[in-house]
Amino acid sequence: GYQHTCAIENNGKVWCWGSGEYGKLGIGSTSNQLSPVAVDPTESYLEVSVGGYHTCGVRVDGTVWCWGRSSHYQLGQGDKVDHDLPVQVGAEASWEKVCGSYYHTCAIKQDGALWCWGNGGYGEMGSGVAATATTPQQVGTETDWDSLSCDRQSTCALKKDGTLWCWGQNTQGQLGLGHKQSGIKVPTQVGTDNDWERVVAGYEHTCVMKTDDSLH
Repeated sequence: GYQHTCAIENNGKVWCWGSGEYGKLGIGSTSNQLSPVAVDPTESYLEVSVGGYHTCGVRVDGTVWCWGRSSHYQLGQGDKVDHDLPVQVGAEASWEKVCGSYYHTCAIKQDGALWCWGNGGYGEMGSGVAATATTPQQVGTETDWDSLSCDRQSTCALKKDGTLWCWGQNTQGQLGLGHKQSGIKVPTQVGTDNDWERVVAGYEHTCVMKTDDSLH
C-alpha cells in the first residue's frame, strides 16, 4: 500500500506493519509499527489487499472486512468515518476476492458477480457514469468474473474465459486500450486475447501474465 504492508500467515492470520495513519493497519490505533502486528488475532482470512490508505480482506467464512480511511466511502459503510479496526462490509457471507485502491474497493462474490464501492469520479464503479458508491454496487450483470486488481483510480479484472477488462482513470494509458482517453466508465476489453491468467495493477500502470507464462 502507501507506506504500509500486510501479509497472511499459513494459518490465515493477517499481519500489518508500517504507517498506521487513518488506522489502515487495523490494530486499533493510528501508530506506526516497525514490525508486523496481528490484525484480528482470533480471525482467519483467505486474502488481504492493501489500498493507499485502507486495507480490506476476505475471511474464511466469506465475509469481507475493511479498515482505515473512508474519505471516499472506500470502506463501504455508507459514511466517511475512518476505522482503525476491521468493519464488515454489508452482511453477505459470499465474497471470494477483494482489491483495495486509493479511494475505491472492488470485490468478486463466489457466484462470479463483481461489486465496487467508493470514489467513482473516473468511472471506477464501472456503472457507466462518474458517480461515487457509498456501499457496494454490482458492476453490470455478468457473473463470470474470476480475479481482479485495483490501481490508484482504475481497476482491471479477468473473466473466467481468460479475457482481460479494465476501466477507470487512463491518463497514462494504464488500461492498455491503446489510448489515453480518461474516465472509461464501464469494463472495456483489452485486446481480443483470451489466454490471460493473472493481472496486477500498480500506480498508473498494469502488468498481466498469460497462460504461457509470458509477461505483458
